[in-house]
Amino acid sequence: MKRRMALIFGAGLVTLVSCPQPSPPSSGSDFTSISGQVMDASLDETLKLTTGAWTGGAGSIYGTDDAGQKTKLGDLNANGSFTASLPVPSAAALKKVTAPETSSGCTGKITVSNPNAQISGLDVSVDANQDGTIAPVTIITDDQVNKTTGTGTATITVATGALVYADQAVKTSGNLACTADKTFTVSLNTNINYVKGWNKATLIMKSTVEYDSFEMVAQSTAVTMTSGTLPTNNWVLTSAVAIDLAGGMSQQSFSGKTLKNFAESFLHSNRN
Repeated sequence: MKRRMALIFGAGLVTLVSCPQPSPPSSGSDFTSISGQVMDASLDETLKLTTGAWTGGAGSIYGTDDAGQKTKLGDLNANGSFTASLPVPSAAALKKVTAPETSSGCTGKITVSNPNAQISGLDVSVDANQDGTIAPVTIITDDQVNKTTGTGTATITVATGALVYADQAVKTSGNLACTADKTFTVSLNTNINYVKGWNKATLIMKSTVEYDSFEMVAQSTAVTMTSGTLPTNNWVLTSAVAIDLAGGMSQQSFSGKTLKNFAESFLHSNRN
């Protein structure tokens, strides 16, 4: 029995989802740098994430904003530890936060407190003996599929950290639930509280797939985000865990169809 997974999400999604945090000071965020540990990582056929000591050597840490502007943030030590300064994104990278449009099959509503607020995500990458985009990621799986009959459920919960810059404080709140058909549902629960300046956020996507005779018969996906923290200080090469940060969706579109396509792209498991 083999399984294959593709995970795709974009920095733009972080504009839409978050959970409550204490009210920030009116002056904005004093979060101007990040520190962490780059780790070697691998994902096996059971989707278990294994991390270990960094073997990519010393190098540099870079950040790329949503306009594609790349800036060196700091140095990477040979053991994988780093501290990196966060630059203000280019003007071209800043995009307004808009409420998602809903379509047939969706219920609920999400509102934005400040329609003039603009944001940008920041993709972090490493340039060393091993190169690529890095992110703080955790993966938890729960496989309840009978190995003989191929019937049961399999759940994967992926949490990934994101860095979001806001030029003004902005809050979004509400819930959105969409059903593409009787076999596919996806939900979004959001209560963002971004302060002016840099913000930490954690995107969590939990997807449960129901199988019958090793065939997928239903899937439900729940998307949430918390702000103020990252899921872990261990950063891994996204290519090592089949995550592509370059894809996904922007903050301008979050329709029911987009939700469906996004969630389908996020988790695709095949059992043979």
